[in-house]
Amino acid sequence: LDKALRVFTVAVENQSSMKMQLADILEVKKDVQDTPFSKLSELPPPHVVSGEQLEKRVTAVIYQDAQKVRQSLVLLMPNMYERDRFYTCMN
Repeated sequence: LDKALRVFTVAVENQSSMKMQLADILEVKKDVQDTPFSKLSELPPPHVVSGEQLEKRVTAVIYQDAQKVRQSLVLLMPNMYERDRFYTCMN
């Protein structure tokens, strides 16, 4: 988040960053239901993003892009604590 708490930025190492206005975020949730990633919950363990790991580590940010189209940004957090911390801060 920027200092004015208006822009959310996701920075990925060695890639360009993604920015969105906080006002464009429609929902922050702890699952991938109703997103293009919903089938990930069907993966069996020990896959890194198996259903078990998704339940513990995933956060979905639902937002509208510049054309007002609903988009999903799914973040796989390092652990449940970080997921809950992010979720709490964003809500």
